[in-house]
Amino acid sequence: MRIIGGTARGMRLKLPPVRISRPTGDRVKEALFNIIHNEVPGGKFLDCFAGSGSIGIEALSRGAQEAHFIEKNGLAIRVLRENLEKSRLMDKAFIWRGDAGTILKTRLREFSFKVVFLDPPYAYPPGEILLTLEEENLVLPGGIVVLEASRRTEFFDLDFWKLREDRVYGDTRLFIWEKEWEK
Repeated sequence: MRIIGGTARGMRLKLPPVRISRPTGDRVKEALFNIIHNEVPGGKFLDCFAGSGSIGIEALSRGAQEAHFIEKNGLAIRVLRENLEKSRLMDKAFIWRGDAGTILKTRLREFSFKVVFLDPPYAYPPGEILLTLEEENLVLPGGIVVLEASRRTEFFDLDFWKLREDRVYGDTRLFIWEKEWEK
């Protein structure tokens, strides 16, 4: 696992044990950033279920103004901190330890993000988190929300965002929604 683009390009990332994390592969990460490359520079990025932090660190490396990482597991947070220090991007990072739903409703209520990336465990139902993002107004108009899921995840649409992309890469499916500008 490595950083693919930007200021930290080529840096190898440390990974938490497989039993607590399912890292996004380089192929999926590269495809994702090819799709969202215009939204990342200068924006605030949220990496939920962050694990090693590879997606948020990639965003920082590619010019995100700041990245917020939500992770529950203490060992994963230690790895995330090491990766941020090694990449010299810690000064633009905020780490929140705890349940993603709780953190979104309590600690991040004052924030709005240009890009939100969700990579929950495949057995975790993402609907509540997606609804919380909308109810708490955590996504800026014109911002995007990415859900990484199993390729077997059934297609679902959201009433409150426009589906921009639905792509499958091996065992991974990416749903990308856009919050439309208010009329």
